[in-house]
Amino acid sequence: MNPRMSRRTFLEVTGGAVLTTSLAGCFGVGGSQTTGSGSSAGTVEVWDIRTGNEQKVVQAAVTAYNSAQSAVKAHVDFFENDPYKQKLQVAMGAKNPPDIFFGWGGGILKSYVNAGDVYDLTPDLSADPTWQNKFFPSVMSNAAFNGKFYGIPCAGMQTELFFYNKDIFSKYKLSPPTTWSELLNVITVLKQNSLIPIALAGASQWPYLMYAEFLVDRIGGGDVFKTVFNG
Repeated sequence: MNPRMSRRTFLEVTGGAVLTTSLAGCFGVGGSQTTGSGSSAGTVEVWDIRTGNEQKVVQAAVTAYNSAQSAVKAHVDFFENDPYKQKLQVAMGAKNPPDIFFGWGGGILKSYVNAGDVYDLTPDLSADPTWQNKFFPSVMSNAAFNGKFYGIPCAGMQTELFFYNKDIFSKYKLSPPTTWSELLNVITVLKQNSLIPIALAGASQWPYLMYAEFLVDRIGGGDVFKTVFNG
């Protein structure tokens, strides 16, 4: 397989055309410099975790790519979130990774970069400014190390939400908070009445991060966020 031709072309179709709206942390990442997952020359093996309608979009992108040309065929496998992370780590450790895989950037991706397990997309992006300019630099930075890019955004925008118990809010004469101070007041009132203000299913740990980073950035500000990020 020619990694420059196949990965670039596939990522342009899926990440650059079909899935154009970006979310920091969700990336389609180029695999190793050699053919991954036992795929033969002329085949791109893709690993992804999306479900429901998003999975249908990814599958449609793969179908469109395969229909548009015959030189390289793409095959996509979908996995559940948590098992996928372990499966990917095992594949990377065995030097048998997929050609393109879904990831979140950050430290895990950096470990793959340090091991030489992922493909540097920088030359391809530089050769196609139209493709590169479809993405916000701030979003691209999460998959960039030492000035080189190893992934492109490939997921939709989403929000992080709090749900509230209307009966409890009514009982204690509370209104849904719209400011930080109002949220703190709600927390105070609930604690005064021996109620847990906020509960989050955190067995997988990563859900905590989304709320923590939003609060640090929005309340503490960019400088505080950078300080925490840099350790």
